[in-house]
Amino acid sequence: GQQVWSYLLAQPSVMGVSSPPLLRLDYVRVVPGIQGIPDTAYVRFVQTYKGLDVIGAQVIVVVRLDTVANVVTSVETLVYTAIPTTLQPGTMDEAQALSQLRGNLGLTATATVRSHGERVRWLRGQWRIVREFTVRGLDVCAAVDEVTGQADAWDARHYEGLSGAVSGRLVLFNPRKSIV
Repeated sequence: GQQVWSYLLAQPSVMGVSSPPLLRLDYVRVVPGIQGIPDTAYVRFVQTYKGLDVIGAQVIVVVRLDTVANVVTSVETLVYTAIPTTLQPGTMDEAQALSQLRGNLGLTATATVRSHGERVRWLRGQWRIVREFTVRGLDVCAAVDEVTGQADAWDARHYEGLSGAVSGRLVLFNPRKSIV
């Protein structure tokens, strides 16, 4: 992770920006190579703003881990450079946000609500610092704007866990080289 971060700091243009945004390392996954194919590392960074994750903003770097030299094979970037500096986290605590959520959505005191903490999210045409929640049994995710107290809710079913197995094979070829 640190070597990839150093690479991004030295070459922010690979992310399409002139200076690197604040990022936190989310994960490093190494997929073992087989039959002469080198291992591959997937390194994911999440953009942060004042210590909070910016939802949807990430940098994913793919590195081929070769015995001779590690090679960055791709950098996929979605970062935001225009988040206004006037946004301040901590305006509303979790208990206040939960109370706003229950009032705005008409939830009973017995509804099971799970907190996901503070985040930065683009909602209703502007950047907002929100407290996010999941309402169990209703399949609803919700975000409470810390400044206005307004709650936004959306279908949470895409967050359900998936499981299973994937199989297949990798076919190595060079599409730029013609085979006659």
